[in-house]
Amino acid sequence: MNKRIISVVTLVTLLVLPVPSVAQQSASPGDGTIACGDRSRSADLTSRPSQTYDTHFWSSSAAYWGGFTVDALSSKGHAEANPLFRSRSGTANIGLNAAVTGGFYAFTVWLQRRHPKAASAMRYGFGGIRFGVAIRNWTY
Repeated sequence: MNKRIISVVTLVTLLVLPVPSVAQQSASPGDGTIACGDRSRSADLTSRPSQTYDTHFWSSSAAYWGGFTVDALSSKGHAEANPLFRSRSGTANIGLNAAVTGGFYAFTVWLQRRHPKAASAMRYGFGGIRFGVAIRNWTY
């Protein structure tokens, strides 16, 4: 039952979080496109940086969520060293871990708008750390 819940939460998270970023289409400056027919925002469209999601966004997101998934699968049923993610029985609390991971991912998506390189670097870095933790979990 626990494995099924983890799989469903991970799948829903992977499917739901990218939806707002895919659904938002930004107008490129100077093309005369007005978002949602609101002419009062036309000056605002040229002052905001365009929200583009390139290969680094998608690959860093895959590394980030892949690291979480592998770490969660390797932690299931084992003693948790981090007291923040430890359940009452001493094992890993995957749900809390998923919530914190999702919150940090939302922060990096927000940061992507102004600092895309920093946001992608953070996702790559934390994804790599999570893969390292998973490898450690499986070897010990």
